[in-house]
Amino acid sequence: MPIYVDHEKRREAIIDATWRIIEKRGFDGVSMRHIASEAGFANGSLTPYFTNKDEILEAAFARVTDLTMRRAQTRSLHVTGVKAIREFCLEIMPIDDPKIVEARIVIAFWDRALVSPTIRALLDEAWDSHRQVLERLITDARVSGEITTTRTDASIIDALTWFITGLQSRVLFAPHHTSSSRQVMTFDMLLEALIVDAPND
Repeated sequence: MPIYVDHEKRREAIIDATWRIIEKRGFDGVSMRHIASEAGFANGSLTPYFTNKDEILEAAFARVTDLTMRRAQTRSLHVTGVKAIREFCLEIMPIDDPKIVEARIVIAFWDRALVSPTIRALLDEAWDSHRQVLERLITDARVSGEITTTRTDASIIDALTWFITGLQSRVLFAPHHTSSSRQVMTFDMLLEALIVDAPND
């Protein structure tokens, strides 16, 4: 009786192994041999799934951004208005161990994006998706009267996304200054300041 092989599960195992290597050793530790060893596969067994290391890296980056976006969108579906904006952003922020690992992986790819058009395109697509979701959530919050500022939607989105992007790198280099409670407190201060004009604005 032939042995059934779940090819999708194997692809996921290869990507998971790549994530672990990037998390522990960065891109310098990534090779087809190291990925196979980390995944528990024999040398040469990756080629039915990925032709080369670049294909694995592209798939690994696409998956981490897709998982983050799906999770953030799901979390924001259960609330409305400003709460939906808050929930969406908190799900991307590195406020717990799994999200810190994601930040470590994503940041490693930022440098790669400078030399890889494919990774750059995936990165741009992820950022565009974030902006599109925030545009919709901000529009809904304006309609409900929760956002009353005269600031443009684009300026609010810039402030939120740049804050989160900076936070992803900050948490790796200064974890003692970026506890989850401190992140959330600072984010809430920023969000509150953005959605309502101050009296002297």
